[in-house]
Amino acid sequence: MAYVDNNASAWGKLEFKFGAPGAGGAMGTVLKTLGIVKEDSFSFETEDGKELKWTAIGGEVIDQMKSEPVVKAKCTVKNLNKSLLSEIWDIEESGDKLIIKSFVSTKKFSFSIVPKVSGAEKIDMFYCSVSGKLTYTEDSGYNVEVEITILNGGKGFLSIEKVA
Repeated sequence: MAYVDNNASAWGKLEFKFGAPGAGGAMGTVLKTLGIVKEDSFSFETEDGKELKWTAIGGEVIDQMKSEPVVKAKCTVKNLNKSLLSEIWDIEESGDKLIIKSFVSTKKFSFSIVPKVSGAEKIDMFYCSVSGKLTYTEDSGYNVEVEITILNGGKGFLSIEKVA
């Protein structure tokens, strides 16, 4: 079935899911909910790719191009839940405590952003790295700021499809 344009907006409630990527950088098939995402915290950010330029003697530009940009999705997730922390950080459970052994993860993930509006765009990001920062504010308590960097794992960066 071909992709069909429409005017449905991916606004309102979004569900964020993640899981292990498929073989060869394909989209993962078993995804779980990331957690409760704080309103107005979700965004896409793009860092321009490196500009490559070949310049002749005398300053004449003979050829140029830009490399792929770096695209990141960012959001803030409520609370310090074990299922999220164990994925993005190296943690150890000791009795009734979680011990954070490292704030770095080398794992790769697939992410899916699914709107609740029928006909709106769902975005699947096939192969990503993820990092998280511990935050605290008086009005929302402890949270994790999640940064998802979209990588090309061999099957492309992402796909867009309409939600039924």
